[in-house]
Amino acid sequence: MYSLSYEYFDWSSKFAPQDEIRKYLDHVVNKYHLQEDIVFNTIVNQAEWSQTAKTWKITTSKGDYYANVIINASGVLHEPNVPHINGAEKFKGYSVHTSAMRKKYSSANQNIAVIGSAASALQLIPRIAKDAKNVYVFQRTPNWVLKKGDYPYPGLIRTLFQYVPILASIYRLWIYIENEYLFYLLFRKESEVNNFLKTEITKDIAKILNNDELTKKFIPDYPIGCKRILISPNLEYIHAFKKDNVKLITDPIKGITEDSISTAKDQFHIDQIIYATGFHPGENHCKFIGIDGKVCDLEYMKRNSYKGICFPHLPNFYTLLGPNTILGHNTVVFMMECQVDFIMKVIEYQMTHDKQSVTVKEHAALNWTNSIPSRLANSVWTACSSYYKDKSGLNFTIYPGYTFTYWGELLLANWNKLHYFTFQ
Repeated sequence: MYSLSYEYFDWSSKFAPQDEIRKYLDHVVNKYHLQEDIVFNTIVNQAEWSQTAKTWKITTSKGDYYANVIINASGVLHEPNVPHINGAEKFKGYSVHTSAMRKKYSSANQNIAVIGSAASALQLIPRIAKDAKNVYVFQRTPNWVLKKGDYPYPGLIRTLFQYVPILASIYRLWIYIENEYLFYLLFRKESEVNNFLKTEITKDIAKILNNDELTKKFIPDYPIGCKRILISPNLEYIHAFKKDNVKLITDPIKGITEDSISTAKDQFHIDQIIYATGFHPGENHCKFIGIDGKVCDLEYMKRNSYKGICFPHLPNFYTLLGPNTILGHNTVVFMMECQVDFIMKVIEYQMTHDKQSVTVKEHAALNWTNSIPSRLANSVWTACSSYYKDKSGLNFTIYPGYTFTYWGELLLANWNKLHYFTFQ
């Protein structure tokens, strides 16, 4: 599901390993000759709209570029969130955010502090626990961890998928439908299935740990799905805490010294600090300046978005996976393909009608954005604090429905001949 719907690849299992995903990306780049159109190792600092020239001036670390249209495809989770902890700058050992870790990293015989206990920690901890001297996991809040339903594809199945592509498409559709049904079963507030699954997961964790006090530290007080659901092969993440060298710390961190981390109760000698603390969702280095010098930052965008793609004051500007188009139950690749198709149709309409600029109307953006809270009201995403929300409690990330509903919204916008847009 995390591949393009029209570009098949010989996947070895349901959940592809990192090296296969990298090979797939290289395959797509090479097949479509994308490398010649990519400017690597370049920071985009600012993009400013010229109402006179009807173009964007893009300021980068390698000079200026000019474009008629901008499609912001910089992603959602790319700005590392490294918390400000008292004394962290004094630490003399190795420290790194999980997004910056490299293959040559070694954990052998090290006292390692892992700050955070979500998606990246879940992948990291079972591996470093094998040879680290001690692994101290500092957890603020627990997350629901489900068993990863992974399995390898037999050689015959892989051959059939490769030579009879319709079979691969049918299989992909089946997984998609399963995920959409999951939205109905699991992500509604007061879902009986959600409550049942919480009970079963709690039993599984209790059976593995055989320690009531430790088990309680792994059980969240919110519905499954309110925060990102974590999946672990055979619950290896939970099993890791049975090792003598892995310890879960739930007391808040008080400070960091040259070689230790302290809480109100204890002090731990540390050789390495690994920040498994996630990302700032939606944050972008680039400063977007639109009509009349309007600075359109994340705060503006999440409150003035049309379908998470277009924004008033930003002509000829589009975003992939913008506000309220992220998912908690299915693949965002589907959302991106819907968005790209919509963007191409808008640009095609603009070109065939010889218009220099197109801007979404303000009332259309406000109507769509303001509809989101009520559509989310009966979902699990209102039941806790998470990175899906900002500091004010606004959920600016999650789309409040089925993905085929979003597809229908964009299709309807096209059928209506894009009357929510101003063309000049």
